[in-house]
Amino acid sequence: MPPITWSSVVYTYYGEVTPPLLNTTTTPSRSLTPLGAHQSYNSGSLLRTRYVNASATTTQLTLGLPIHGLADPYILNPQLQVWSTDDEIAGNDQCTAYDIATRSTKISPNATSLVTSTQDFYLSLGDTFFAGIDSSQLNYENAIDLYYYALYQHNHNSSIYNMTNASGLLETLYTFASEQALSFNTPSTGSSIQSISGQTFASKIIQQFQQTISSSGVSDKLSLYFGSYEPMMAFFYLSSLSTSSLTGTRFSMLPEHGSMMAFELFSYVEEGQGDASTTPFPNTDELWVRFVFRNGTSDTDPLISYPLFGLGNSEIDMQYNDFVAELGMFAVNDLSDWCRACASISLFCEAILGNESSGSDAKNFKMLHSKGVNRVVSGVIGAIVTLVVVILFVLFLALLGFRMQCPERNLPNSERNMGVLKRGSSTAGGGFKGPEKLASDTDLNIVKRSGASATARHERGGSWEMGNSPAGRENTTRLDGGRAARGTGGDLGRERVMSTVDYSRRSEDGIGSHDPWGEGVQSEEYV
Repeated sequence: MPPITWSSVVYTYYGEVTPPLLNTTTTPSRSLTPLGAHQSYNSGSLLRTRYVNASATTTQLTLGLPIHGLADPYILNPQLQVWSTDDEIAGNDQCTAYDIATRSTKISPNATSLVTSTQDFYLSLGDTFFAGIDSSQLNYENAIDLYYYALYQHNHNSSIYNMTNASGLLETLYTFASEQALSFNTPSTGSSIQSISGQTFASKIIQQFQQTISSSGVSDKLSLYFGSYEPMMAFFYLSSLSTSSLTGTRFSMLPEHGSMMAFELFSYVEEGQGDASTTPFPNTDELWVRFVFRNGTSDTDPLISYPLFGLGNSEIDMQYNDFVAELGMFAVNDLSDWCRACASISLFCEAILGNESSGSDAKNFKMLHSKGVNRVVSGVIGAIVTLVVVILFVLFLALLGFRMQCPERNLPNSERNMGVLKRGSSTAGGGFKGPEKLASDTDLNIVKRSGASATARHERGGSWEMGNSPAGRENTTRLDGGRAARGTGGDLGRERVMSTVDYSRRSEDGIGSHDPWGEGVQSEEYV
């Protein structure tokens, strides 16, 4: 029964790049080298031979009908999914909990012991492999970066390449780097967060296969991922490849540049049922999954199938439903769960968790158990927003002319006021402005009269409505409600205040004595 491959998800470790410890102004760190470009091209050629070329009939991707354009040399092919570095492949990136666990691993007793025992070995290479690197960095704490620096020198520096026992020294550096990489990406501290990159990549495998099944083999035929070694080593641990007695030796070491791991979704066709182009898409229980891996880009190392999850060599091919069940035990399918597990302070995590806490049911994936992200950040943001709103409101009131006036301390409680205008008390003998004569009361004349029983009453004169009116010449109205004839005795002999101010407005152009259309009463004046 020949197999028909319906879909494939491929993860490729990128080719050689300039090492981070390479301190030059002309060569940027982590840029693809010519050797790295050749390694990547070699990996792509292998995929084309396996999945696209017509000669690869036993593993060629099919659609039930011939795939239109898949075998054509088109750069833009809608049936291929090529994911960028912005996609959530490496779950360890920007994962705060992962960084904390990594630092804890570096200071663990085992790591500290290795730093001490390997110190002399690293220092002995200071004049050869590590020329130009400060001696304080030559220790096991930088085992991974030092290995890639030595590998770069071995590949591009002829004096290092021709050095006696160069390959043996490089192999020792490779062993130390692999030990450190394995401790960083497996639960060495008792926390599963160190394998988070493998958990996130596992969810991508399921999603891509589900898309193929939902479309009956039409979409997501070939999905290509490119990244670093972390997702690979984490998945090797989660799938028991690095812990199994059958595969542990190979998968517990750092993969070489250009290495590939692929997951193939396929089914079997009975003999005589026709070719792949006429085979309908099978049911889910008839689908199988195979894992293949190639370490490096050597032509002598082909893609080899390996059993997953501790199975034996006779179970290299496993049913799709069983494969999904195994991945589902550790895959992180929900972005909000990744935010919780990583305790990430990324802005998109704050938005996602905020919507979730407010009852929003907009979710990207499924949920995973974990503790929530610290709410200190959201509390600080809320306090800052509140403070800004208050400040803007106060500034708005200030622009409108509002001012605050503190009450006078020597006034009784009944007369204290926070307002701009202060009204007098009727019980204190005053009216609107109180009993005192203010600087603005130019129209008030106070006439004093002796007598213990004298009562002060306020009157204003100077306009026809008051003392200058015709009626005012004959009599005067008292503020206490009584009337008295002008020029007679009685209450007219008591103290009173007369207003003589002229309330009319002078002409602003100097023509005429009065301007009925003059400027109105200003805010600083008192009426």
